[in-house]
Amino acid sequence: MSSVNDPHLLVLSFMLIVGRVGAFVATIPLFGDRRLPNQVKIGLVLALSTLWLVQNGENPTTITAVRTIATSHWLAYVVALISEMLMGAVLGFAFSLFLLPLRIAGAYIGQEMGLTFATLASPTSAESTNVVSQFMEAVGILLLLSLDVHHLFLAAMDLSFQRWPLGAGWAPLPTSALIHGVDRSHHLGLLIAAPVGVCLFITMIALLLLARTVPQLNLFSIGLAIRIAAGFCALLLFLPEVVSVTQGVYADMTGFVYLLLAM
Repeated sequence: MSSVNDPHLLVLSFMLIVGRVGAFVATIPLFGDRRLPNQVKIGLVLALSTLWLVQNGENPTTITAVRTIATSHWLAYVVALISEMLMGAVLGFAFSLFLLPLRIAGAYIGQEMGLTFATLASPTSAESTNVVSQFMEAVGILLLLSLDVHHLFLAAMDLSFQRWPLGAGWAPLPTSALIHGVDRSHHLGLLIAAPVGVCLFITMIALLLLARTVPQLNLFSIGLAIRIAAGFCALLLFLPEVVSVTQGVYADMTGFVYLLLAM
């Protein structure tokens, strides 16, 4: 076959696949963590790229597209490489929305509990979060692995090569779908935080009424401790509901990813 016998086309195809897979790995949860060694990321990208090169190297559409790019100006290849990187980054960003609702819920609950004074490094991003947000993200990661949702990452990337072969491009960019996904993630995040948020709101109202009724009590010194205790109790009480809602979040986000791939 031309894709195998011509080393020039083989190298060009491999670099296009590396562009798409590399941008995808750099933006998805778990693997996109900055604390993950670069050697692991590079090895994963090269291994996956080799796998999809073997699978898609004989595709006639891929061969025709790569040969057309190779015979054109070098700028056409740069544009194709940027297009592949953009495609992988969009897919990785779509999968990052799986943990965004839990991160939003944890940030809201931590703020209501008064735990925003001390921030910690997030395990899945370069941002700083509070301890509740880290706990929620840890729960989400464990569920993601236990439900085999991480297998969906590879399945979606494989489907993307079938849906958009190398050099075929991706037009138009699904901006409206991405905006809808971000909006849906924020909605689901507030839905997860709602039970604990209501308990903290009731606790705050009770503290305010107690302060007005018994002004001799120094609630400023114990109010924060009461809010933290109430928040953790409510979080543990509603943890099964959080897990159940998170499973629904993953199902909803899975449908969003396949809708994105169908565009």
